[in-house]
Amino acid sequence: MRVPKGAGIRRGTNSDLGGDAGYHAVQRVVKRPSQGGREVAEKAARLIRDTGRLHQAFLACNADAAEAARVVAPGILVCNMERQGGNAEYVARTITLKAQFIQLACPLTRD
Repeated sequence: MRVPKGAGIRRGTNSDLGGDAGYHAVQRVVKRPSQGGREVAEKAARLIRDTGRLHQAFLACNADAAEAARVVAPGILVCNMERQGGNAEYVARTITLKAQFIQLACPLTRD
């Protein structure tokens, strides 16, 4: 697989995160999820699952990538990055996606 420049998987030791254990931890999974797509999401989910970090890491990605990641790692946490349209639409899509995280670009208003 060819990963676009600036996107991809980076592994570091736990000491990079302030601990002193030498095992690998996921620090940054996908820098540009819109460029990574399903294949990068699957690889990232596999890495997160295989390192036992499902409870400590999440994917910030679109719905298509989230679907692919959940096939590989059903317990993967997701942040919906499809913020097109208004906040109310984004919130509704995030709920439909069953994403655990959301990033509001501006204050949420009642529509």
